[in-house]
Amino acid sequence: MIRAIVADDHPVVRLGLRLAMQKAADMRVVAEADTAEALLAAVKDTPCDVVVTDFSMPGGNRGDGLGLLGTLVRTAPDTPVVLVTVLDFPDVLRAVLALGIHGLCNKTDPLEQVVEAVRVVVAGGTYISAGLQDVLQDTPSPSTATSLLTVREAEVLRLLGEGLTGNEIAARLNRSPKTISRQKSDVMAKLGLEGDAALAAFLRAHHLG
Repeated sequence: MIRAIVADDHPVVRLGLRLAMQKAADMRVVAEADTAEALLAAVKDTPCDVVVTDFSMPGGNRGDGLGLLGTLVRTAPDTPVVLVTVLDFPDVLRAVLALGIHGLCNKTDPLEQVVEAVRVVVAGGTYISAGLQDVLQDTPSPSTATSLLTVREAEVLRLLGEGLTGNEIAARLNRSPKTISRQKSDVMAKLGLEGDAALAAFLRAHHLG
């Protein structure tokens, strides 16, 4: 029996994942978490065979994104992880894979694909859903709006889309407010945006806010 820990800050997503795994005869959910802090505590306290987690989980005081995944890999190096996300920045997804995450699914994928990803990574393989394979194969070019952003800039853009202030992003990513302010300015310059109103419109247009 595959024992899974499921983490997402949206209850309906956790419910869907739990029901999909309950339908599978070979797996069950042994713990759930809605913040990075709760996920790391669950991994520490609950024996499991796999972690299925979102990339972005606001709340708690342990941050999320690449910082969370890196901590998770260091904390439980023998426990495979399936990331279920709406993230579509190629460089960030490559950074996720470089951390040692072997399962990538999009939240728009059928839940059966997440179940299959769990089976594959527990068996020692790598599973990347078709849609995210297409994203990873994108060749950065000036015509792709976010392709010019660095991994750190993309994380700042994502958190701006969540409505966080510069100080809140600095605390979440363990960077100085001055650094975050500079990275925000760099993001806006690369995207050709002038002013916060233009940034907000961009975030809405790209479903980031």
